[in-house]
Amino acid sequence: MPKRTVAGLALAALTATPAFAADLTLGARTDALYDDNVLGTEDNEVSDGEVLLSPLIGVAEHWGRVDAELNFKPTYEFFLDQKDLRGLNYATDGKIEWRPSARTSFELNDKFLRYRSLRLLASVPGGTPAEGGARDKFWRNIGQLVASHRLTPIDTIQLSGSVAIWEFDDEERFDQQSYVAGLNYQHEVSRALALGAGASYSRLRIQQRGVTPQRDTDYYNLSLIANYQPADTFRVRLSAGPTYVKQPTVETATTVPRGNLYRFSGNDILVGLVPSTCPTLPTGEFFLGSSCNLTGVDPVNQSFLYSLLVQRSIDLVPVVGVSTDDDDLTYFADASLEKQWEAASLTVGYRRDQGSSSAAGFSSISDLVEVRGVIRPLRELSITAAAAWENRKETQTGAQFVTTLDTVPGTPTQPAITNLVPVGLVAVTATQRIESLTAYVNAGYQMTPRARLEAAVTWRDQSATAASQFNDYERLTVMLGISVELDPIRW
Repeated sequence: MPKRTVAGLALAALTATPAFAADLTLGARTDALYDDNVLGTEDNEVSDGEVLLSPLIGVAEHWGRVDAELNFKPTYEFFLDQKDLRGLNYATDGKIEWRPSARTSFELNDKFLRYRSLRLLASVPGGTPAEGGARDKFWRNIGQLVASHRLTPIDTIQLSGSVAIWEFDDEERFDQQSYVAGLNYQHEVSRALALGAGASYSRLRIQQRGVTPQRDTDYYNLSLIANYQPADTFRVRLSAGPTYVKQPTVETATTVPRGNLYRFSGNDILVGLVPSTCPTLPTGEFFLGSSCNLTGVDPVNQSFLYSLLVQRSIDLVPVVGVSTDDDDLTYFADASLEKQWEAASLTVGYRRDQGSSSAAGFSSISDLVEVRGVIRPLRELSITAAAAWENRKETQTGAQFVTTLDTVPGTPTQPAITNLVPVGLVAVTATQRIESLTAYVNAGYQMTPRARLEAAVTWRDQSATAASQFNDYERLTVMLGISVELDPIRW
């Protein structure tokens, strides 16, 4: 998949424009951190020190009715002890805004990340849940286009679309693509109150390359919107409405052993089957054999289960187009209250939406509550404190192998024997919840107009139910950093 981003296209557009004046900004940032649980594990916690080195290059341009900017920030992570975590990350973002008239505007923006692990995404309030051992490389690109038009002095319509791509280097990980389209209308009832309505459609596509078929989860949302701002120092925003979630249909083309008619009982065991590890036919079908990888089974029981599979693989039957009935009607919401004083501000917010997850083939819905306060005791000093609680529901639909425990009655001379007996593949939906609490305090001192000193403490606690790819863990991080920016260079 090409990794040419919209930000790169923005730079090409800037350089192709004849006779323009641009501002070039150069800067750098360095951070020293201490992490008491750098691997995010529940047990055997490992602490480590880390140094981050980040140069910054930025280009900004304004000409006529067009504004554009492009920023590039590589970051080298140097760990004192965990040498396998050392490496280079980088991020780039760009934006172009065009105003063809006083009533119409277009904005195109893009952000590209290339990270060596998920740790940085999980370190902020509401961040991505951290996975156990998830230290593999990935890249993520998010592009968005927004068009706004003022129909009348008090009526505005907005059309938006975005594409997000998340791809891991490791082909055993699940890649994600997200497509979103939305339409909003707003009417200004008074100088203080604006009301409106919106509709959106989004699709989350998840696939493990070369192993599983793609799975699409669709979200259809309608919402009512209200913005109330009686003064410059106070604002309330609300958007809420019903959302229909259509879960994916599991499309499989597999050949599996035919089982007898069977009813589920408390002794059933669900075992994940990885088709790519099984013997494959030229037609694309696979059959069960000793080379198949069954996740969730220890090596001793795997060999025993393999022998049972071979014994029962005489009569085969294909399973195609297995569907599920786990569609859901829920709601999405985004509400916030903002209050400003002369030397302080407070923001309280609640958001429920399609959450971002790095889990293996899960779609998710996230509830997030966040409180953020800022005080400025001095003109050069600001202190920010934030706390966030998130409850994330993850849903996975897929094919699972089913086994049962078959007990042979005993005799006076021989005890009863219990065997693990396979019965076939079924479509199942697994649900889990991940709950996280994050607290964050940051103090920043503006030493000069272009030099800033920062210190921060972050505490995060994460717990998960019935989830092997997420850890229950607690982490405390302490950071001290300094950033310097040179005067812009115009050419």
